[in-house]
Order: sequence, then structure tokens, then C-alpha cells
Amino acid sequence: MIQPHKQPSIWDNTVKKWTWLLALFWSLAFVFFHIHLQSVDFQREFNQKAQQLQHNLQLEEQKLLSILQSLSQQYSGHLLKTDADMQIFAQGIQHNQNYVQTIGLATLIEQQDKASFEAQRQALGYDEFVIGNKAFFKDEVAPSNPLHHLAVTQIEPATPFNKRLLAQDLFALPEMQSILQRNIGNNQPFIYWAEDASRQAPYAILLNPVYAKEPSKLSLAEKQQMISGVMFFIIDAQAAMAEPIMTLFSDNQVTLNFKVRKAKSETQWFWQNLNFDKDSWHYWQSFGQTITPSQYCKACTIKISQYLTWQQIHWQNALLFGLLGLLIFLLLTLIILNILSKTQTLTEMHNRLQEILTSSQEAVIITDKNGNIQVWNPAAEALFGYKFSEVFNQSLVQLIFDHQSLDTLFGMSGSLLDLFVVSQEKHFVTPKASTMEMPLKTKDKRDILAEISYSVLIVNHEPEISLFIKDITSQRENEREIRQFAYYDALTQLENRVFFKSQVQQQIEAYPQQEFAIMFMDLDGFKHVNDSLGHDIGDELLKVVAKRLNHNIRGVGIQSHIARFGGDEFVLMLRNTSEENIGKVALRILDNIERIININNHELKISASIGIAFYPQDGTTVDTLLRLADTAMYEAKATGKNTYSVYQEEMGRHLSARIQMEKHLRNAIQQNELYLMYQPKIDLGNGKVVGVEALLRWRNPKLGLVPPNVFIKIAEDSRMIIPISEWVIQQTILQLQAWQKTEYSHLSIAVNISSNQFSHENFINDLAQKLDVAGLPRRLLEIELTESTVMTNADENIKRLQLLRHKGFDLAVDDFGTGYSSLSYLKRFPLTILKIDKSFVDGLPKDDEDISISQAIIQLAHSLEIKVVAEGIETIQQLEFLQQQKCEYGQGYFISRPLEINNLHPWLETHGNNFYQSDTYLNGLNNKEE
Repeated sequence: MIQPHKQPSIWDNTVKKWTWLLALFWSLAFVFFHIHLQSVDFQREFNQKAQQLQHNLQLEEQKLLSILQSLSQQYSGHLLKTDADMQIFAQGIQHNQNYVQTIGLATLIEQQDKASFEAQRQALGYDEFVIGNKAFFKDEVAPSNPLHHLAVTQIEPATPFNKRLLAQDLFALPEMQSILQRNIGNNQPFIYWAEDASRQAPYAILLNPVYAKEPSKLSLAEKQQMISGVMFFIIDAQAAMAEPIMTLFSDNQVTLNFKVRKAKSETQWFWQNLNFDKDSWHYWQSFGQTITPSQYCKACTIKISQYLTWQQIHWQNALLFGLLGLLIFLLLTLIILNILSKTQTLTEMHNRLQEILTSSQEAVIITDKNGNIQVWNPAAEALFGYKFSEVFNQSLVQLIFDHQSLDTLFGMSGSLLDLFVVSQEKHFVTPKASTMEMPLKTKDKRDILAEISYSVLIVNHEPEISLFIKDITSQRENEREIRQFAYYDALTQLENRVFFKSQVQQQIEAYPQQEFAIMFMDLDGFKHVNDSLGHDIGDELLKVVAKRLNHNIRGVGIQSHIARFGGDEFVLMLRNTSEENIGKVALRILDNIERIININNHELKISASIGIAFYPQDGTTVDTLLRLADTAMYEAKATGKNTYSVYQEEMGRHLSARIQMEKHLRNAIQQNELYLMYQPKIDLGNGKVVGVEALLRWRNPKLGLVPPNVFIKIAEDSRMIIPISEWVIQQTILQLQAWQKTEYSHLSIAVNISSNQFSHENFINDLAQKLDVAGLPRRLLEIELTESTVMTNADENIKRLQLLRHKGFDLAVDDFGTGYSSLSYLKRFPLTILKIDKSFVDGLPKDDEDISISQAIIQLAHSLEIKVVAEGIETIQQLEFLQQQKCEYGQGYFISRPLEINNLHPWLETHGNNFYQSDTYLNGLNNKEE
């Protein structure tokens, strides 16, 4: 039986046809892909060479500029360099940099010195030395009416090319003079691009200013005056740049286009290597890269073009790669069904894993045993700034670890970094999961502190390291800020009281036998700065003092501590120091603090008092040492301030007595222990009493009569002087009111005002208001200030004094001559009275020095239209001398001792109208005649 013929399947033929077509295209794709890979390799190699070239050229440029700058330094100052020196320099430079065609020195010459300088050089053997435009460079311009010339005076080596440059005026180059002017101040090298007029070859002229003196010691203005010329190199640009480039690309077809953009023009030069084929259109692909050969000339660029010709393509390898592609295609066709069967499962697993990695809030990183990154989730991208494509298969250690601490971390047993070393061993034992903190680096070089949880899994018999990283930088920063707030002073950033005491306690507990010192320091006059200039200035002053303290204890002891206890109190702990060394440190601190401090145009000069106690000699507890050092500090203040005192046992008794006196003084006003005495003041011309001075006295039931020079100082230190001064002013106003509508209504009362009260913001207005409420003329209350009070912060006090005078008060400077008044300030003070201190009256009329001083004060006051009061007149001879000198007023024991008010009125009845008619004066006159 004949079987019918079976027709071939159309579907089978179609599949075969398309399969072979696809195989053909697949093979061709592999061929062209291989060609493309070859071109990529060529391009990559080309780009690497271009970047390396740029780096090498810039590095060579920096090296050359450093040589030029060093050579310029040699030619600056008083040392002169000969032609032989220049020749030695040139030989050394050209040995290493053969592209340096010329090394020279150009001297800056004023137009008026041009002829004499030319004659001088001609006398030295340079017969044809005439400064001018040699037309050596293209575009040279002869300046019209030049004020200066920059003439080449030394040149090496002495080639015919270089000899033509002698006497060349470099200022003939366009903009050379303005460019040099801009670079004089910073003493930095600069580059000028020029072109040979004959060969049209580019030259880079490297120049650096040379000065008559060492430039590092000169100001900008002095550099402008001391500029003596420039040291310069002339570089053959083709030898320096084109030849190295052509040599590197010697096997390829390369063209170079070198451009220099100037302010108003652009110049370019074109070069090509010997292999360049003019029929350049016969190429597969071309590559271009523009590099910047100079860091100092951003307008200089070199465009390098390289051509990949058909002849350079490895066709045999490409065809073999095509055959390989065909084999791969066939293999893929055979196994594709098997792959598809497993793809679904793998896809599902991948999706789950990807979802976990994507949604994780922590950075998840998985590396192989060598530490090369395999997985890098979005949280890792956000934390470190790297995309996965940037980090894949990159070393995790090199990428994000802090390289400065790598050595330390590698040395830590069991650290994370050990995994990348130990995991490569054959008998590696998988460690347990662990967590640690470690500093890491982000892409933008930002430091972060990370908490890293890591584990190791064995995948395909190889360990993989999984890391889960959380940024805890902010958390630790917050903890540090809390610690800073809790343990450090917010204003000065020094330790606070709590932290300082804890550190001292730790020192005592850890090293009970080790000696150390506690220094307790308090600023003298700080309260006055706060009251007169405000707390902002006071705060800035405390910051400066803190910095000076830090500076002064560097290198003193081991792990010393400085703390601010509050206000203007500072405490220091110095370890391993002897009493002698501590004394030196204290003196150094006092000396530095006493130096003038400028804050917001205010010149402040303060001092400090320091008390010192030693462990364990003086005490073995923190509180004891602080108390004893504080006691010693008060002793330093009592001895005149601006000094230091080491604690002694008797200081405790002195302090106890002072505290007892201060306690009584606080209750003196309430217990009516304070009272005023009045010392009359007469007109030396007619003997009439014109006023009295109110003098404060204190009589305590237990302490007795306390001298003013004792309790006034305690009142000022304890700030009780302000309520006491208020009491004095109130009593004075009451007394002036009592004299109204009596024969004493014309008498004024002088009151001494402390510096603390005078600097108080509302003192002047409050005082004026009190007199107005009392219905008293303001002239009856005479304000007396000591010379030291007036001169402290003189500029600010001028305003206060002017306000007082504007309010109608008379102003007197007490104890004049004992301080350091500046006459430039004195003439600006609106004073009405100067009081000659008693110390200058005691020797009158016999002591020549007292005579000269008192006469000078009286004449000075009269020249400024200020009246004079002489204090401490105790003899008739002193009174008569002062009368002769036309001193207006006087007071003293010869006239009257200070009197209580009930004794003052009887005295005024017998002496008030004319002291010269009283028995006191007449008896003194009779005794003088006898």
C-alpha cells in the first residue's frame, strides 16, 4: 500500500528560518560587541592616559613653581647673588627640567634711573645693554611715557637664544605690569603666556616677585615699596607639554589643540604626532579629551584627539567572539526551558528579598569573604550617598571605613575588620552574630558613628558577611550635648563646678599619694565692668580670661582641669607640680590677665587674685581644698589684689575676723551704728565757711570704733557700699533740708561717691530726683570722686560727668595727684573742683617737691578754670602758702577736725563768718610770731 507523501510543516520551517536568522544576528551582534569592547578599552586607556597626563603636568608645574619661589626667596633680602650662583642654579634646574629654556632675573628700574642703570651694566661688560623692546615676543608693545622698566639683567644658560633677552623690558608684554602689581602683595608665582615672534612657538613665562627684604616680614604697603624685580623661567611649551603627550601616544594617531584665552583674545597652537594619517576619515571611532595642564592658568586647555582606525581592530578576535556567541546562543536555546521552569520560583524569592531590603530602615550590606560589596540596599544609598552601581564589588573597608583608624581597628581582637582577614582562612569558624559601634565615612567625607550588627553565613561553601548598619551620630551627639550642658559652662566651655569636683574626687580616689594643687582665682573689678559696660561686655571678658587660662596651663602637670565656678570665679587643678612651679604658673596667669583686653572698642584692664591650696598637705577632701584656696584668695585680695597667696593656717583666723566684721556691717544701718561727721571748708581768700565734707563713721558695740579705711574696703568688696552710700546721701539731704531757712542755707555738703555706685545706670537721675523732691538746689550737694574712679573707663565716665554737670551738680576730684590722670582726659572732664591730696600739703612750705607739685596742680586747675581745695592743712604756714598761690579753698585740722552735727553748729557760730577773726586762727598767728 502506498503511503501518501507527508508535507513539511510550515511552522517547523518558519521556526528554523527565524532561529538561524536570529543566530546570525546574534553572532554579528557579538562581533560588533567585541569591536565595541575594543573601542571601550581604547577609550578607557585613552582617558586614563589623559587624566594621568593632566595630573603629571600639573604636578610638574607645581614642582617648577616651588623651585621658582624658593629661588626668588634666595634673591630676596640683603644677600646678593652673582652670575656664578645663577649658573649653578640653572645647571641644577635644567638637569631635571630640560624644557626650561631660560632662567633669569629681571630688575625693576624707575624711568629716571634708566640711563644710570644702563651705564652701570655696560661698565660691567654688557656693552650693548640698552633697556627696551627687543621684539623677541609677539605682540610686544612699547609703553608710552613709562614710569618703570622690568629689565632682564641676569640670564642662564648663555645661549644665543637667551642672550637676545638681556635688557628686554618685560613691561613691553601686554598687561605684564598690571599682572605683576596684583601679585606683589601675596608673593606668589604667576604665569604669562607669550609667543616667539620669529618661530611662532608658545612659551610659558613663570614669574615670582623678588623683594629688597625678606617678604614674610613685610606688610602689603612695604611689599609695594620693597619690590626689586622678578625671577623668571621661560618654558618651551611644546617640549614641556606636547612632546610628553606625543611620546605617550606614540603608537596612535593623535592631534593636539592647545588654547590660551586672555582677556581680549584667544591664541591656539596645533600639533600632531608622526603617525597621524591625513586621511583621518578612514577610522572606526575618535576620542576626545580636554585637559587643563596648569593649575595657575584655568584659561589654558589642551584638547587631545585620538583616532581608532580599522586597521587597529583585532578582527580575528572579533570573529572568534562571534563564533563563541553562536555557541552560547545554541546552548541557551537548549537550556532555556530548564531555566524558565525555575525562573518563577527564583523570581518570587527575589521579590521577597528585594522587598525586605527596600523597606528596611537600616542599611543592609552583604559582602563576600574578601569584603567586596554584593548587596547594597536603598537605606545604604541614603546613608552613605553611593549608588549600588558605584559600590558593587568594591571593597567595603576602603569605601566607608575611617582610614585613619584602620590600623587601630585591625589590631582589635575580635573586631569587625578581622572578619575580612580571618574568613579567608581554610579552617574558618563561623562567629556568632554581634553588635559594635564604629566610625564610618560617607561619600561626601562626612563622619558618622554607626551601630553595626553583623553575622556570617556560609553560601556555596563560602562565607558571606551580612551587616545591618544604623546611624547613631545624632543620638551620640545629643548625648554629648547633654553631657556638655551638664558638665561644662555654657559661656566659657570650661568645666563647671559639678564636673570639676567629680574629677578632683576621682584623682584623690585613684591616686591618693599623688600631690596636686587647687588654684582659686577671682577677677578684681569685674563687677565694675558689668555695671558700667553691661553684661555682654562682661561675658566677652570672661571668654577672653578663659582662653588665657587655657593657654597658660598648657604643658603644666598631667591632665590639668580648669573650671568656672560662677560669676568671675575660676578654679584650676594642676597635677604633679611643686609649690615653686605653681607660683610661676600663678605669676604667669596674673601677668597675662593684666594685659589690656580690647572688646568692642573698649580697652579693659583688669587683674586677678589667686589663692592656692595643696593636696594632701592642706586638706584631703575636695570641699576642704576649695574652701582653703578660697580663703587664700581673700588673703591675696586683702594684700592689694593682683597677686597670689598660698594657704597658711593663720589665714583662717584672718578670714574669720573679716567675716565677723562683714556680718556686723550688714546690720550697721538697721542698728543705727553709722553716723556722719562734717569737716568745714573755708574760702582761703576771705575766711568764710562755704561748706563741709561729710565723713562716714562706724561705731559697733562689740568692735568699737572701726576705722573707715578698714570697713569701707569690706563694704566695697561685699557690695554693701551701695546701700551704705544711699544712706549717706539720704542723711546729707536731710541735713541740707534742716539748714534751709537758717543762716547755714548757703552751705554745701561734699559727699564721696564710690566707683560701684557711680557706675550704676540710674544713679545720676535718682540723685537729681531726690534733691528735687526735697526742694533743694542741686549745687548744694557736691559730688566727690577719687582720681582712680574717674580714670577707670574714662571715655564712658566723661558722659556720666557731663550729665552730672548738666543736672547742676558740682564735681570734685578727690586725692588728685595720687593716681595716673591723663591730661588729655582731664581737660575733657567737666570738673568744678580739684582737691590736692594731704600728702602734697604736709611738706609745705619747706619741702621743694611738695611746693612744686602743689603749685603745678593749682596752675593746671586755674588754666582749666577749675577751683582748688587743699586737704590736710595743719599749720598756719601751710595755710598762708596756699593763700599766696591763690588756692581757693582749704580744710584740715588747723581749721577744724571733723565734727558731729551737734558740735558743728557751735563751731559755725564762732568761725563761720570769718575764720581769720576766730581764736583758732589768731592763736596760730601768735604762736607763729613767737
